[in-house]
Amino acid sequence: MEHNLLLMGGGNNWSSTSWGSWQTASYTGTVDNTGGGAFSGSGNSVTAGANSSTSSRSGNLRLSQTRSGIQENGNSWPSPSNINVPLNQSGYVIPNYTVTFDDNTYNFETTTTASGSFTGDTNGSSWEITLEKGATVVINIEVTNFGTDSHTYQFYLDGDPDRGSVLAAGDTKMEVFSFSNISSDRTIMLNQNN
Repeated sequence: MEHNLLLMGGGNNWSSTSWGSWQTASYTGTVDNTGGGAFSGSGNSVTAGANSSTSSRSGNLRLSQTRSGIQENGNSWPSPSNINVPLNQSGYVIPNYTVTFDDNTYNFETTTTASGSFTGDTNGSSWEITLEKGATVVINIEVTNFGTDSHTYQFYLDGDPDRGSVLAAGDTKMEVFSFSNISSDRTIMLNQNN
């Protein structure tokens, strides 16, 4: 007979009191497959260490008891004296973060290119790309004044004023934003001052 025990993260303990439907005599529990050191056992409990790998880990807990002492739902259990409890722990899920851009101007137009490891695209005046934690991306935003007079633009990075410039009619300027070892969502917004 097998019973699955799923341990999702570090410090998760299982104890014999978790199985209320079992009427148990004295037994011993042994982690006979530690999953490469992932699982450890002491007495009647199992602990799963934190998994920093993206791969899942598995092990086995063996409960040993004399056959005459094992009962399930009040009935004697005629199986061998060992119960194997598979232990499974999911892998670490790498967080994802986004970089978003919004062009709120009316006399400027923007063209964006980006390099790095990300999903999504940088097309149009509003876009969003997704990066894994720790990734790096370089974003090039070309700003062009297509109006007939000089106008001023202002970039905001994560809600704070970042950089701005005055462009004469028809002029273009390249603005570069670089994010390395990303660990949070980032926003870039472009406004027009006049």
